[in-house]
Amino acid sequence: MTPGCEGSNVRLSASEQRRWRELEAQLLRDRRLAALSRRLATRRAGGEFPQRSCTVCVVTVCAGLAAAAAAVLLHSGTLAVISVAILLAALVMLFTLLMTLALRDRRHE
Repeated sequence: MTPGCEGSNVRLSASEQRRWRELEAQLLRDRRLAALSRRLATRRAGGEFPQRSCTVCVVTVCAGLAAAAAAVLLHSGTLAVISVAILLAALVMLFTLLMTLALRDRRHE
């Protein structure tokens, strides 16, 4: 009797039974490979920069650079301090984003 066919009247020869076991083993390997492939694809997708966070960082840097340019053009010390604060905030956001991604990658390993 073949495994998984209990209750049926199917009789297999020794070579057919051997082939049946080989096919079951191959199916099990294929399922494991598919699961591993899905995990790796998820890890790769998770390791990329999130689009929204990158957009926020880029917009913040642009605002900081615009404020710095305006400070130079207008000879404004206050605007220069504001531009430095904005650029520092962008730096903190970028550092936080990179640390979050690094910790997430380390957790997946």
